[in-house]
Amino acid sequence: MRPHLSVLFVDRDGHESVVAALRSSCEVTTASSEEQAVRALRTFRPTIVITELDLPDGDGLTVCRQSKELFAEPPLVLVTTMAAERVPDAFLAGCDAALMKPFMPNSCTRGSACFCGTRRPQPSRGATSAARPAGKVMWSASTPPTCAACGTPA
Repeated sequence: MRPHLSVLFVDRDGHESVVAALRSSCEVTTASSEEQAVRALRTFRPTIVITELDLPDGDGLTVCRQSKELFAEPPLVLVTTMAAERVPDAFLAGCDAALMKPFMPNSCTRGSACFCGTRRPQPSRGATSAARPAGKVMWSASTPPTCAACGTPA
C-alpha cells in the first residue's frame, strides 16, 4: 500500500512547475513566507516539508526547526538553496536533505518518493563532506541521491 504523501512547499517564487509535479503524486500546500509556513505546519501537518532557505520575512532554518519541534512524529525536511555554504546550518536546524538550485521540477518528486516508505536516499558515491553530518543527504541535478534499498538513482 502506497503511503499518503502530503507536502508543504515553501518558496518565495512559487515555482509552479515544481508544485504541479508534486501535485501529480502528493497533496500539496504552498507558502511563500516563513510566517505562512509556520501557520501551515500547524494546520496541514505535512509528511514532508520542502523549504527554500531564503524567505522574504526570515529564513527556512526557522521552518526546519518548527517542523521538528511541533510534532511527536516530525515531517521529513528538504531544503533548497543556491548557497552551498548555508547547508551545514540547515542540517544543524534539523533538515534531512538539501537540494541545490537550480534543479528540474521532478527532482522534488523523486526526492519525496525516496523520503517516504522504505526508500531512503543515500549520498552519491564520492559526495561526502565534512559539512554534511552522517545520515544527511545533499544533492544537485548533477549528483542525484541513490536509493538505499536498490542502489538506483532516486
